Amino acid sequence: MLELPFEYGRYRRLRRLIFDGLTGWILDAGVGTGRNIEFYPSGAEVIGIDVSRAMLARAGRRRRLSPASTVELREMNATRLNFPAGAFDAAVATFLFCVLPDKPQLPALAELRRVVRPGGTVRLLDYVRPRRFLRSAVAKLWEPWIAWAYGASFDRNIEEYIPEAGLQLAKAELVVNDRVKLVTARAPGYAERIAFEDWRFESRVPSRQVPRRRLKSSVKRGVLMTQAVGAESRGEPVALAALFVSFLKVSLLGFGGGLVWARRIVVEQKRWVDDHEFAEILTLCQFMPGPNIVGITTCVGSRLRGPFGSIAAVAGFILIPWIIGLSLGGLYLQFAHLAVLRNTLGGLSAAAAGLMIATGIRLLMPHRSRRTALLTSALAFTGMTVVKLPLLVVLLGLAPLSIALAGVASKRAS
Repeated sequence: MLELPFEYGRYRRLRRLIFDGLTGWILDAGVGTGRNIEFYPSGAEVIGIDVSRAMLARAGRRRRLSPASTVELREMNATRLNFPAGAFDAAVATFLFCVLPDKPQLPALAELRRVVRPGGTVRLLDYVRPRRFLRSAVAKLWEPWIAWAYGASFDRNIEEYIPEAGLQLAKAELVVNDRVKLVTARAPGYAERIAFEDWRFESRVPSRQVPRRRLKSSVKRGVLMTQAVGAESRGEPVALAALFVSFLKVSLLGFGGGLVWARRIVVEQKRWVDDHEFAEILTLCQFMPGPNIVGITTCVGSRLRGPFGSIAAVAGFILIPWIIGLSLGGLYLQFAHLAVLRNTLGGLSAAAAGLMIATGIRLLMPHRSRRTALLTSALAFTGMTVVKLPLLVVLLGLAPLSIALAGVASKRAS
């Protein structure tokens, strides 16, 4: 929701621009939630990749908006593309490299070069550090927050990696003042098409029947079956330090309540769980004593690294923020009588309420096709806000009903 003003005020025009003139097979690296999908070229065959299964699920719901001939979604890491060399006519990446650390920048760009045919196009749209003094000063003020909250940076200079990745820089232009740059590069060589007979893709995202494309080629014949390399990374244990730092961020950035940032970091940024799993954890924590966010911290830590994971996550969430919170609380008690402070906190409370509502809607979205879930949600909302029943009464009353409705729906489905 917070990104909608930027999406409709700035990004939609840029999305049209990045696909202008592209045809054939196109790779959309870092497809995210699928904001690019409705701007895919008419008749093109597009494959979008991302490391987040939750984001791919949201992107899948946007495929019907696309004028492209086919749109396939794959869970895959941009630094390890499971496609053969020269499989695509073009590759695009929208605001991908500004969130990649320095180390994977070159490997990701080299992979895009590898999978694009000779003579093909690679287009990159990303934020850069402004040159003008005032905008540069504002960017420097915002950069610590952007890096802490989103893992992004304005100083990613992808152009310096283009020759090393084996690409030829064709054009680099600023498209939003001096803050957003569109870079166009080309793969050297003759425009040869590498095609595959019986080219199949096995989707890990719930979708319609995956089409088969039979392509003729005098260059090479074979069969390609993509696999999700994101699963490989999930098989590696999460570092305890990563749990500590992530929940430290949740606590320090907890404007609007820790739940908002817990979901953003755990689901969207780290991709440790998806929306459905996060909703299950939240449901469990509603029945546990103590604050929900502490329960979520404990459950996520335990799920990823067992008891030591819980200790690391809770320590990150409590220790440093507890010291800061006590200090700020003491200051507030001394100056609580100031009108400007009361007005400021009143405005922040309204914004925090909006963030909580937005998070609640996002948690409900995966279940929007289930009538029983919508009914239970409506009853809970009515009981809490209209009838003003205590939370425990609503939970104890609706839990048996929800379980019974789910059982009936499961029997009907079977």
